[in-house]
Amino acid sequence: MRTFCQVAIVVSVSLLWSCARINDNDYDGGFTHLTSPVYGVVQAEVETLYRPGNGVLPQRLFISRNTLVMFNDNGTSFYDIYTLPHLHYVNSLGRRDRQEGLHITPYAGSIKPTEDGLAIFDNGTLKYINLKFGELEVDKELYVKGMTRNFFGFTMLDDSLYVVMPDPELFKAGVGASNSKGELTIVNNSDGSMVQVGEYPEVMRQNQIEIGGKCFAVNEKLRRFACFYSLQKQFKIIDFEGNELHRVAVDMPPYLNYESMSFSNKWGGHVYYTDCCAHGDYIYALCLNQARDSYMADMSDENSEIHIFDWSGQLLKVVKCNRPVSCFAVSEEYGTIYASSSAAPDNILRLPLPDITATSDSLYNADTYMDLRQDSIRRKKESLKEAL
Repeated sequence: MRTFCQVAIVVSVSLLWSCARINDNDYDGGFTHLTSPVYGVVQAEVETLYRPGNGVLPQRLFISRNTLVMFNDNGTSFYDIYTLPHLHYVNSLGRRDRQEGLHITPYAGSIKPTEDGLAIFDNGTLKYINLKFGELEVDKELYVKGMTRNFFGFTMLDDSLYVVMPDPELFKAGVGASNSKGELTIVNNSDGSMVQVGEYPEVMRQNQIEIGGKCFAVNEKLRRFACFYSLQKQFKIIDFEGNELHRVAVDMPPYLNYESMSFSNKWGGHVYYTDCCAHGDYIYALCLNQARDSYMADMSDENSEIHIFDWSGQLLKVVKCNRPVSCFAVSEEYGTIYASSSAAPDNILRLPLPDITATSDSLYNADTYMDLRQDSIRRKKESLKEAL
């Protein structure tokens, strides 16, 4: 059986680009089109846990200091804290206009987990916040020197670089700032210098088409980040100097990618990538596949998927969830994906992180995952022995 799996993996790798196609007609934007994952699709068994806390609308999940933190603006606090791996509730912290975790208008998309807690963009400043036994302590605040006016979003790349987008409405109207012509802007906070990244097709502005939201997964070690689109099933991998390294369109139904369709009132009919994160060699991206007219109102139990990519733009595996998911965090240490859903904000969802390079399409649950993990550990030990 092991021999068969090994052969299957080799065959899958060799056939990777046979399931990619390039559209040679009209504007393509240089995208590589992928129609299937290298190691297949797996159905995850999602465990639903009731969570104490002050949940209203979960916006982000992240892991820091062996705790799971939910960012959730419920009017009284911003952070619900849980221990890992058992998800014991600790406290709800970070009140607005209070000395404890002082916040004014924190931006959920800017959260960057650190060894001691998190960093977050809040009303023109970067706040570095320490988590200490269920308490918050603002360690330091840095004023953002670079351009943020007429821009939308804020994602830290490292301690000096951040990336922003032109304001969507100003872009459509053609009245944005002169330095917001690119699709993205990388700003050096040390000296305020900027690098424009990419360019939208002019037809998008001419037809007043939405830019749509984006989310970012950052790999500081490789000095690159992935930019995923909410209204198109595609993403780009860009280095910190602003060079576009890979452009990828995921043509797995339902999909809508701007370079291969006519601009019509069907534009943006689905919501796709809404959350993502980077861990080691992999990029994890939440793809909702949700019709916009039912988004947040009637989310399907079967549409949410977690797509796993590598940093060359290969789609390695698709994990299908049997519960709607709004945001998620990955713990490779505990082999678990933690998630939450706006459809059931009082719950935390937990599903096993599958063996990414396994080719089995069987249902993954906690028992099968542990079997796979133990087998993976055993194989790694055998490899180390042979190397020695």
